[in-house]
Amino acid sequence: KTLLPRGGNSVNNLKMIGLGLHSHHDQVKKFPAGGTFAPDGTMLHSWETFALDGLGYSRFEIDMAKPWNDPVNQKYFKCILPQYINPGFRPAELEDREGYGLSHYAANSHVLSGNKSMRLDDIKDGAENTLLIGEVNAQFKPWGHPVNWRDPTAGINHSPQGFGGPPGCGGANFVMADASVRFLSDKISPDVLRAMSTPNGGEEVREEGWYRR
Repeated sequence: KTLLPRGGNSVNNLKMIGLGLHSHHDQVKKFPAGGTFAPDGTMLHSWETFALDGLGYSRFEIDMAKPWNDPVNQKYFKCILPQYINPGFRPAELEDREGYGLSHYAANSHVLSGNKSMRLDDIKDGAENTLLIGEVNAQFKPWGHPVNWRDPTAGINHSPQGFGGPPGCGGANFVMADASVRFLSDKISPDVLRAMSTPNGGEEVREEGWYRR
């Protein structure tokens, strides 16, 4: 009855990412923004950079006032971090043409986006019902890139710009805003997916086409 995805270690990655984001929330009382931008629009840092401390890394030597790809920061972002690589890909795409380490995950744009973050108390539909971060399988961004969010309502495994798991898995894994992990079938009802994507839509979330992990 339950279609399980391949590459189950991605579930562990998402759990760690969720805990990393919650660690940030514990420190500053809100999740990080999907990406930070200077007043003039200069791209600075990603949600994944802000999650580093909670993943056991340190941001101490990164100059957060300068862009992620500024010469003083480049060496840190040209690292491949295993928590941001989906082991379900064989072989995995690990870095872009400039040598920056890639991410196989993206944020839910309804919760985290440009200079936009949320507190758990702001998620009125319930953190356990709201998608936070999910797997992607195409058009990967470097983990330091400040624009690494997507709209889940576009469907799962429906578009290279959307969310999706490794080939043949039948869906994608997501970490919810409460740090639990769910597998969503790519046959999930669009209405259910929309309800899970919006933090304050007031929709009823039915367990149809998604499974607890």
